[in-house]
Amino acid sequence: MKKSIFKFLPFALLALTFTSCEDEEGGGSGTGDSEQKIAGWIIDTEAIASSVYNAVDQLQRDSTLSDGDTIMFQGAMASLIGNVYTLDYGTGVVDNSGVTRKGSITVTENGDYFSQGGLLSLAFNSFTVDDKTVGGSISVSNLGNDTLSMVISSLDYDNLLTYNADKKVKWISGFATTKDATDDKFNLTGTASGMENGTNNKIDIDFTSPMNFDRTCQYTVTEGILDLTFSGDSLTTFDGGMVDFISADGCNNQLVLTVTSSGGASVTLPRTFNGF
Repeated sequence: MKKSIFKFLPFALLALTFTSCEDEEGGGSGTGDSEQKIAGWIIDTEAIASSVYNAVDQLQRDSTLSDGDTIMFQGAMASLIGNVYTLDYGTGVVDNSGVTRKGSITVTENGDYFSQGGLLSLAFNSFTVDDKTVGGSISVSNLGNDTLSMVISSLDYDNLLTYNADKKVKWISGFATTKDATDDKFNLTGTASGMENGTNNKIDIDFTSPMNFDRTCQYTVTEGILDLTFSGDSLTTFDGGMVDFISADGCNNQLVLTVTSSGGASVTLPRTFNGF
């Protein structure tokens, strides 16, 4: 397969500081704080998963890495032994957005990632992002027609939340043109869920409008809507919500998190993010 290296684009966690809040009106009680908290964890975890996929995808395109080699890649030490890649961030690598990654990721490749049937199996080894621990596994399989399956299993976010997802990565352009990053566009669809560790508080996610990724955009994600459903005894009457990456703002780092209740209450929090 043809591979090439291209410029690293920053992929980082979302900045969780909100810029404004609207008080709820109508039925329901509380402010939706618990739901906002869990939704924030979900956004963080999805950003981690997406950034890992982005890094691994670019590593697969690096023509300078051969069996037995070790090279510098996006600030980490990348090595290949047989069919196992390792991205080692050591005691800390800071990316262009100021996010620090530590530990390592191993990627076992069975078959060609760029051909139908190819499979990547990702595992985390003492891996942290800004000192938040990340565990679990991710598998990426090539379904053909520039479409990949991404299954996230028991991804633990800092011992706070366990995340599972079954998604499709549909490349719009650039999957086969490995020497040119400027045409790299793909989207994510599917479903996911997160369970707060130690409680029965759960959030279910439906990618109702695809998350669109464009590598010419500084922040990578240009649009997408996630529909949220909350359940759990310690949550309030806010049982629904939405994350909107705001199609109208184009390549910008804005999203809006909204939590709602069946009684008509609504809390909206615009947020900024650094990228995925």
